Amino acid sequence: MDIIVACAFHNKPIFDKLCSLSLDIYGEALTPGASGGDIGIFTSQSVALEGGSDGMQVAISGYHSSTKEQVTSVVGHALDAAPNDLNEQVSIGGVHGLIAVRANQLVAWPSIPASGTIYYAMTEAGLVMCNRPKILARLIDADIDPKYLSYLITTGYPIDDTTPYVGVKSLLAGYALHVDHGQCHVVRRRLATAGSTPREPLAKREAEDVFQRELVRACSVVSRFENVELRLSGGKDSRLIISALYAGNQKTICH
Repeated sequence: MDIIVACAFHNKPIFDKLCSLSLDIYGEALTPGASGGDIGIFTSQSVALEGGSDGMQVAISGYHSSTKEQVTSVVGHALDAAPNDLNEQVSIGGVHGLIAVRANQLVAWPSIPASGTIYYAMTEAGLVMCNRPKILARLIDADIDPKYLSYLITTGYPIDDTTPYVGVKSLLAGYALHVDHGQCHVVRRRLATAGSTPREPLAKREAEDVFQRELVRACSVVSRFENVELRLSGGKDSRLIISALYAGNQKTICH
């Protein structure tokens, strides 16, 4: 499982607790990555850190369609832009969550659409980010957010940065999080046009395999239930979900 954790401060007890929570919740050990100035980053074994000559390191969960050189160039531009809005060229394509550090700077964003969401929470020591909200919820001992439950009843999903946990926020599609020498800013990130769509048959199949694995993994969250009820609208989303549930041998009642 891809797990990325970053802290905009140095605090060994919190670092140790984050590593312990990842192991306890997901069975994944975290390895320290770049630590520049006041910023620390940790990743699970499945996440490959991509680095630049200036000490920048980039952690990406999910899939992207850019070369290593394109990634470091795009992320470097984003770090240089802090704390201003990011333009439409700040993209590496694909479906992912990204956190990058360089010295005392950090930038994080989800892809558009935000299928690889980044979450963040404020602690007494400062800002903590992760692509798994449950880790942050356990870190700050968060309660279930009634606003989230209200969204589930009225719209079926949150329409803002609300998550199931009080004090844990999601970084929405079209936004990025900048940290520069301890100063944190949520900035706009316009719809991305950079990145490339795989054109060769082998690359296309590899991209499809990644998408299928991630979809089945995401739907496996309901595997502890004997039966699942799914409302089929006839659109692409519900058809993809039912195909993933069947691929995971989940008993499903559709209507």
